[in-house]
Amino acid sequence: MIEKKYIIGIDGGGTNTVGVLFDQKGQTIYRIVSSGSNLSIYKSLAINRINKIASKYELPVVEDAAQAAGSLFGGRPSGSWGKVGCFSAHPLKNLNACGDAGFITTNDSNIARKVGMIRNHGLMSRESVGKFGQVSRMDAIQAAILRYRLLGLENVVKRRQTNASIYRSILDPEVVFHSPDAPDEFNTWHTFVIQVD
Repeated sequence: MIEKKYIIGIDGGGTNTVGVLFDQKGQTIYRIVSSGSNLSIYKSLAINRINKIASKYELPVVEDAAQAAGSLFGGRPSGSWGKVGCFSAHPLKNLNACGDAGFITTNDSNIARKVGMIRNHGLMSRESVGKFGQVSRMDAIQAAILRYRLLGLENVVKRRQTNASIYRSILDPEVVFHSPDAPDEFNTWHTFVIQVD
């Protein structure tokens, strides 16, 4: 049986942006308009509406939280809004390793078990292979670095929030658009995105 696959794409920018749910042939199924925020990987895209649509079409939501470690939306942390949350710990991220690294979050024990198996050669045990896998384990040095840096993430975020406040105070809103924070957002400002003509 062929699984149906859908993609949420992004169209637009600035103050009026649109999220689009496409089927595998590229046909538009549903459009989400978000006014007042910059719709991109840098800001939230009406996640409640996405989850409602996903539920209607029986689709799992895979949350791209690559740059959002420590952020909150509606009091919930990034990485907890979908079936799976995907984080990057690339050296340029707020929560960073010294080389390429990443991790997922899920509250689905079946997904956690499968991912754990696939990332380790597909091994179910030392003698038993459950499915074709690969070696994509984070090495112990990167894990130790991330464990240490996790302790300082709150301070990293505070510094970035201070920097964002400084940028907002010196940028002329008549010339430079920057997306405002919504009251229910706690933004970690991995990047401070601006738009100019």
